[in-house]
Amino acid sequence: MLRAMAGGISKIVVLTALGLERQAMVAQLDEDSCEKQHEGTIYYVGRLPCTGDVQVAVAEVGAGNVNAGIHVERAKHVIRPDLVAFVGVAGGVKDVQPGDVVVASKIYGYESGKDGDEFLTRPVAYPLGHRIDQRVRQLITDGLWTHRLQGDEGKDEPKVVLGPVAAGDAVIDSTKSGLFRRIKQSYNDTVAVEMEGRGLFAAAHLNDSMPAVVVRGISDLIDDKDADNDERWQPIAARNAAAFAAELLCRLAGTQSPIEVGTEEELRRLRDSLSDAYYINLDRLLSDPSALDLYSGWVREGMRGARSWKELGFKEALELRHACEVAIESWAGSALGLAEALRTAEVGSRVVFDGSFRTRNWKKFDPEVGLLGDLDADPLVYTDIDERRVFMPVDPRWATTSTGRLAFTSGRIPMSGIGLLRNIDAETAHVSPYVLAPSLTGSRLRKEMFGS
Repeated sequence: MLRAMAGGISKIVVLTALGLERQAMVAQLDEDSCEKQHEGTIYYVGRLPCTGDVQVAVAEVGAGNVNAGIHVERAKHVIRPDLVAFVGVAGGVKDVQPGDVVVASKIYGYESGKDGDEFLTRPVAYPLGHRIDQRVRQLITDGLWTHRLQGDEGKDEPKVVLGPVAAGDAVIDSTKSGLFRRIKQSYNDTVAVEMEGRGLFAAAHLNDSMPAVVVRGISDLIDDKDADNDERWQPIAARNAAAFAAELLCRLAGTQSPIEVGTEEELRRLRDSLSDAYYINLDRLLSDPSALDLYSGWVREGMRGARSWKELGFKEALELRHACEVAIESWAGSALGLAEALRTAEVGSRVVFDGSFRTRNWKKFDPEVGLLGDLDADPLVYTDIDERRVFMPVDPRWATTSTGRLAFTSGRIPMSGIGLLRNIDAETAHVSPYVLAPSLTGSRLRKEMFGS
């Protein structure tokens, strides 16, 4: 059913209990995914968007540890996976909120024990494999999995917790229930509860310790279970869990998401600098003659025709932001402070600036028309330096995020940036901004942007 690859993890089975969980996981696969059946079980088979060939079969098998275990065993014989996963929603116990993601560091079978005059716990715990544990920790630290979330621009990123999960065959909907008290008493480091993880891990263990992982999105906090809450949070929790699981599976297969931005150190610098910019005008950066050679190694020709960041996917946006950083670093020492450039009338020079700016005409902008070259109509930011008013036309299509777009409607904003001084006369000056970012102030701007 799935084609094998030599070495490593290349074939993966993902089980879910609910339809919305299956849909969220299938949405992470490529567009060529298809439906296949084996003895009545329906698998949705496709590939994850990774730099390697990671093949995934997703099946919705219903709730319960027994179901999970049986379907691991069936999948072993028809698909022969290198790894099995259960991905879906769970109830939060501690240190989590709805929408957060939990990866099970171990699975407790909390119903194991001897029941007489009192219940005597006989703990069963299945630990997460070390290799998977290490990849989860790496992914939590670098945070790159969030590019797989769709439609959450401007929202806080979900928290990811690596911690113990308790799995049984009863729905726990009250913190006053006997089962919940047992969990708090005997398994008090539990962060979430669910109903399939024990079956998945037990079956994987019996199959020559096949690698297994459980990824859960938190949909409720035990006491807040009701239909309205489920309708709101279950789709979000399922989507978040699927996004994290997809990125984790790519990492475990020895590949990463299709990001080609050089070293991890370069990526870290990128996230620390340009990732928070309000505005990066790629069109103007690409028109700078000194940047063309630098960009040629990073920017594919098909990306040059873009007219907004919205047109770019995560991979392309990250590559281009890195290209911007490479260009900016290459200009260290060659940029002038804006006030100095105005005093010496250095038209055509790159200028660096930092201060308070006013905004104008933002709501008049028609993206179908674009900029008109009219300061009374075009969106812009401006500031006064000595006796001159300095205008910087801003194309809203190059605002990087919804936060950036909102910043330009606030009336007055503190900003740092870099641009090209276009012209100057006795009363005005015009600058084409390349990058506009939250204010850094003074020498810190030069150090952060230019390293000197």
